[in-house]
Amino acid sequence: MNNVLPLPEKLVKLPKAHTRLLIVVTRGAELRNQGISPEQLGINLGHLGDLASLITPSVNLWWSRIFGYVDEICKPEILKQHPKLGNLDVSSVSVANLEKWFSKIVEELGAYLPIRPIK
Repeated sequence: MNNVLPLPEKLVKLPKAHTRLLIVVTRGAELRNQGISPEQLGINLGHLGDLASLITPSVNLWWSRIFGYVDEICKPEILKQHPKLGNLDVSSVSVANLEKWFSKIVEELGAYLPIRPIK
């Protein structure tokens, strides 16, 4: 007889992703339009693959489709879990003030945010 009850979800420690990575996924197009690359935020293709695997652990990823996959599946899921990322004002961000801007974001949201995988 199994008398063990599952923990409520809010007590279970969720995996976390770096806020920089989540900003690249959710606001990357706008930042690229302002001349800021993912690399300038310290993000590479491997980080995107790790995030995609975290969000959808049961899906086999095709590396040739990683950008589409991140944009079509990961981005909406991240914004659903962390809507504040969609409201970030990136209009004044430039290469010159990138670190200062990001420091303010970390103060507000934290350096890492929990990510709940899609079931």
